[in-house]
Amino acid sequence: MFLTPDGRQVARVSRPVDHVLIIDDELALLEMLQTVVSTFGYEVTVASNVDEAEGILTRQGTHTFQCVLSDYKMPGRSGLDLLRWLRHFDGDLSIIVNTGYASHEDVSAMIREGAVDVLRKPVQMDLLGQALAHGVRQTRISRRRARAEHDVKQVGVVQGYMLRITGIRDLPWVNFVSRPMHQAGGDFVSCHTRQDGGTLLILADVAGHNLDAAYISAFFHGAVHGMARGALSSLDMMREVNSFLLEKWNDRELGDSMDMAPEASVCAMFMELDKSRGRLRFHNNGLPPPVLTRADATSRTLGSGNCPLGLYEDPETYIEYVDCTRGCSLLCYSDGLEDFARARRISALALACRISQASEAQREELLADADDDIMLVRLRMDDCAEGSFFPVLMEDYPGDSEKEIDAIEDYWARSVAYAVPSLGEDKLYALLITAREALLNALRHGCSRLRVLKARFHIHYSPAARTVRLMVEDPGTGYEDDFLTNPEPDMEKERHSGLVLIRNFPDKVWTARNNATVFADFSLF
Repeated sequence: MFLTPDGRQVARVSRPVDHVLIIDDELALLEMLQTVVSTFGYEVTVASNVDEAEGILTRQGTHTFQCVLSDYKMPGRSGLDLLRWLRHFDGDLSIIVNTGYASHEDVSAMIREGAVDVLRKPVQMDLLGQALAHGVRQTRISRRRARAEHDVKQVGVVQGYMLRITGIRDLPWVNFVSRPMHQAGGDFVSCHTRQDGGTLLILADVAGHNLDAAYISAFFHGAVHGMARGALSSLDMMREVNSFLLEKWNDRELGDSMDMAPEASVCAMFMELDKSRGRLRFHNNGLPPPVLTRADATSRTLGSGNCPLGLYEDPETYIEYVDCTRGCSLLCYSDGLEDFARARRISALALACRISQASEAQREELLADADDDIMLVRLRMDDCAEGSFFPVLMEDYPGDSEKEIDAIEDYWARSVAYAVPSLGEDKLYALLITAREALLNALRHGCSRLRVLKARFHIHYSPAARTVRLMVEDPGTGYEDDFLTNPEPDMEKERHSGLVLIRNFPDKVWTARNNATVFADFSLF
C-alpha cells in the first residue's frame, strides 16, 4: 500500500519486469552478460546462436520481450541476419548489437536495418545499462504507437460501416469525398429517407483531427442515425446533440483523466431535400456556407456558418429555404478543405473541383500532406451530371481593386490551372486576358472605382461539356453597344482595346443587363 497526496491508501500495482533476450556464442561472456543485465532489474533469457534465438522468439512470441542484445560475429548467421529476420516479424522490438569486429560499413548496415544502438566490445557496464533502458523505452513507444494505429483503423472500420448503412455512396446524385488525415477522422456525413419521401443529409466536423475526434465522430454518427430513425426533426436533432455535448460530455468530472477525454464541439449542417418539388430546407452550425450553382453557371453562397454545437446553451440557427430547380447543384465542405486550399494559395472551390473529379489514387497524391480531415459533398438535382457546371472561382471585387489586378490575376491562374489541369497554356492565357479586361472594365465603369460598389466574378467548369465559363457583372446600368455579340458590329465606332480582347479571345461571348454582365466560354476541345 502507499499514500496518495489526499491521504487515501491505494494498493501499489507493480509493473511487469522487462524481458531481455541476449545472444552470444562466447559462453563465458554470455554468462557474464546474463548476470550483469539481471542486476539492472531485467528478466533475462539467453541463446548461443541466431537459430536458437529465433526459436525462442518464435515459441515465446516476440511480444514477451522488450529488448534484444545480440553479438554481431557468430558462427553461421550473424547479428545482422537476426536483425533482418526480426524486422520482418516484429519491427517494434528494439535490438542492440554488441560487436568487437564490425567495420564502418557493417555498423551503417545495422543502423539502416533498424538497430537502436551498436556497442563496442568490451562494453562498459554503464553504457550497456543506458542502451538497454533506451531500447526498452523505444519498444514501448513503438508498440504504443502501433496499438494507437490499430485503434484508429478500428474506428475507421466503424465509420466506413456507418457510411455504408446510410447509403450515401450509393446515391447517383451525390458526389461524396472523404479523406481523413489518418485511417479515421472527425468528419462524417449521414443520409436518411424521411417519412414524407424527402432526404435528410447531415454533414458534421468534430473539432480536432486526432484519435479522440475519430471516436467522438463515430459516436455522434451513430447517435444521429438513431435520431433520424426515430423521425426527429433536424432542429430537434441539433438541440439534442448540443444538449448532450453541454450537459453530459463537456460537463463531466474526469479528475486526472481529463487529458484523455477532451471537450468536444461539433460543426454540423442539416439539409432536408425534396427533389420532386425542388426545395431545400437547411440550417448550418459552424461549417463553411454551402454554394448553390444553377444550370446557367451562376453561383451563390447560402446562409452563414452560425455557431458550432457544444459551446452555448442556445446556439443561433437560422433556417434557410432554397428553390433548387433542375440543373442546380449544392456544394458543401468542411473547413479542412479551406485550410488546405489557402496553404496552396488557390480557391477552396478550385480544390473541390479538382478532387471531386479525381480517382481515389489521385486524391491520395493530391492530399498527401493535408493537415486536417477533408470532406466534400456535392448534391445534384438531376441524377446525372451531364453538362453541369462546377464553381472554380466566386469572388466579389471592390471598385478600387484595380491597383491589385496583377496579384488577383495570379490567384486566378493558380486556381484555374489547379482545378482544370487539362486546360492548356493557350486557353489559360486567353481566359486570363479576357477575365482581366472584363474585370477592369467593370471596376472602372460599372463601379466607378468606388470601394462601396463591387463587381461579381465567377469562373465555372463543366467536365462533361469540357468548357470553362467566365462571368463578370458590375452594378452599373450598362451601355448601348452590340460590339461583343454582333457578328458584324459597327467598326467605325471608337472603342477601347479591352473590348476588342474580350470579343476575340473567347470561343463564345454573350451579355445581359445591357452589357453590365459579360459571359465568355472557353472550349477545351
